[in-house]
Amino acid sequence: MFHSSGRFRTGAILAVIFCFVLIAVTAQGGQPTAEKVLAAYTKAIGGEAVTKIKTMVMKFRFSGAGLPQPTEGESYIEQPDKNYIVIHLSSMGATDYESGVKGDTAWRNNPGTGFQLLEGDEKKLVFIGTRLNPFDSWQKLWKTAEMVGEDTVAGVKCYKIALTPAEGEPLTAYFDKKTGLLVQESVKVPSAAEPLVVTCFSDYRQVGGIRVPFRIEQKTQQPWVIEYTDVQPGAVIPAGRFDLPEAVKSLVEAKADTAGQAARESRRSVQLGEIREITSKITGRDYELIINYPYSYAQNKSKRYPVVYFTDGFYDFPLFAMIYGYQIYDGSITECFLVGFSYKGKNLDYGPLRMHDYTPTKPAQYGVGGGAPEFLEVVEKEFIPFMEANYRVDPGWRALGGSSAGGLFALYAMFTKPQLFNAIIAVSPGVLWDDKWIFKYEEEFHKKTNALPVSLYMTGADKEIPEQPEFLESIKQFDRVLREHQYEGLRYGFRLLDDARHAGSKPEGFSRGMQFIFAPLLAR
Repeated sequence: MFHSSGRFRTGAILAVIFCFVLIAVTAQGGQPTAEKVLAAYTKAIGGEAVTKIKTMVMKFRFSGAGLPQPTEGESYIEQPDKNYIVIHLSSMGATDYESGVKGDTAWRNNPGTGFQLLEGDEKKLVFIGTRLNPFDSWQKLWKTAEMVGEDTVAGVKCYKIALTPAEGEPLTAYFDKKTGLLVQESVKVPSAAEPLVVTCFSDYRQVGGIRVPFRIEQKTQQPWVIEYTDVQPGAVIPAGRFDLPEAVKSLVEAKADTAGQAARESRRSVQLGEIREITSKITGRDYELIINYPYSYAQNKSKRYPVVYFTDGFYDFPLFAMIYGYQIYDGSITECFLVGFSYKGKNLDYGPLRMHDYTPTKPAQYGVGGGAPEFLEVVEKEFIPFMEANYRVDPGWRALGGSSAGGLFALYAMFTKPQLFNAIIAVSPGVLWDDKWIFKYEEEFHKKTNALPVSLYMTGADKEIPEQPEFLESIKQFDRVLREHQYEGLRYGFRLLDDARHAGSKPEGFSRGMQFIFAPLLAR
């Protein structure tokens, strides 16, 4: 519904799941050692027949993870070091999700964040996904394998095995004591929004003499289900399937320049500003503030400047900095600080993080959200005081901007803390979220008071999300509500952007929004 990046777990998790489609273990007598259980694995799923399989093609149906409807995907494996996964999103107006492994390179292409190289624990998990039988020579992937006892999963009594690598987090597998089949596996991914990822396996079927779970379900903040429709052991892989995309090749070349990479890693300046790290006492999460200074900041040492805070700094900081530069040149706005909200860490999946922090509720159909009240407290009690204590910002004028889920958060902040921000920019805000929850929230606010002393600029795109027309209709409806309620003190502007879609409307939306909210300051 919002940025596509919020819809999927990492390629690492998908890859490790595809490698487990063959797992089934036979344990004999009492509680066997981990070594015996893992040694029995190969025999239980087909013995030498499995070891002779060099390739596998799997087609599946993917649902959940915030998608408005199920979609199709495929996974290709060629042992020992090639893997490619694709989830088709073109029918929903988005770029396909992809991840892959070739040799020592692991990568993913998330529609929201683009191409990324995988490192650390995520990379290790992806390499497991290139093996049809990761337990055959488990010592190559893990340092130790330990039988840690028994547990009950979904009413099934299981053996619990922990496999720990030389570095990184352990993987824990639960095997049905009666059938020997894998019931559940869990692995920690520290960079994820919900670090412990739990995956369940069911509906085992015989395919070419091996056992395959045809249903895989992930139970986390963004639950999803994979249902296999076709599994082909030994299938011919299309030529070029594992070739690295040009964007990935460029990332590999950049990484090879170790001196330049080290310089990039150590450099903490951006444009005319910097990145500051904050560990929140409220949420316990590590955040980053991406800060752009006013041009005259160093020369005007007694001046205090307005500040514009905005969501999705990890995506939109370059865009805001560009808009700022052009509009300062044109004299359309006054000098100000730009402060983008972001998260600390490498290879982060920003989708679940932002969807949690920017949405006020957690609807059952999405399985994620509800963190906006707490995040607004972080903004009010930690981010803003930090900026006012460390920089010459004007405490009498601050604005908040956001797009999509970020726009929803901006509107939520306006109705929750109407005195906190002087101005709000909401570009294509997700007011459709949770059955139009924000409409009810605004109605409750209006019943209490008719005063709203804020400048608000809101936009919609005339081709917002073609396959989801109700998204644009909800924005138009919210515009009508605001006009009908005629709030005292509300300076309001709305524009339907021509020939624009959801994400592509941000440059014009934010540009017009900045001019609108700064107009009163220019008139002083």
